[in-house]
Amino acid sequence: MNKRLVKSILEKPLDRLWTAQGFGKMATNITSNSRLHIWHRMLVNPDVRAIHSHASDFQSVVLVGRMRNLRFVEIDTHASKGGMFNKILSSDSEQIIRARLVELPMEIYEEDAQYKQSAEEVHWSLPDDGTVTIVEWDFDPHPLPMKVYWRGNLPWCDAKPRQMPDHEVLNVARRVLSLWF
Repeated sequence: MNKRLVKSILEKPLDRLWTAQGFGKMATNITSNSRLHIWHRMLVNPDVRAIHSHASDFQSVVLVGRMRNLRFVEIDTHASKGGMFNKILSSDSEQIIRARLVELPMEIYEEDAQYKQSAEEVHWSLPDDGTVTIVEWDFDPHPLPMKVYWRGNLPWCDAKPRQMPDHEVLNVARRVLSLWF
């Protein structure tokens, strides 16, 4: 995958099925284990909690833009460092438990940079508007339950993908084309 191919996809975005996720990204499948992600704040659902883990390991390449990735480590709730968060497992969306997270140094990835994320690593993706990434998943036959974290008394809101209407796909594609191509 390269910038030229991304540009051709964005010039005819309705040739593909796109889904949006409340974290602020739209995605389309490239192969059975890879997806093109396009990040824009227009797609953020403010009710979605963005600090999370994944079911499988993955690798990502930033094709254009900049991705900031903030990783966290969950520690003993009785420790004196870190902050308290609510935590929910995707497999059990009813039970909210308390967890303590320690923030690690911010990672910044710019064009052509690659990074890896293991399934159990907790992180928060903070892309610049219009950032485009390609993600390859290492699908596990026994995926881990995803975890979602948030502060405060707000209720949990699922970030399951939704199919995007054509006008929304076109709007984001046009914005990204004007930014990078």
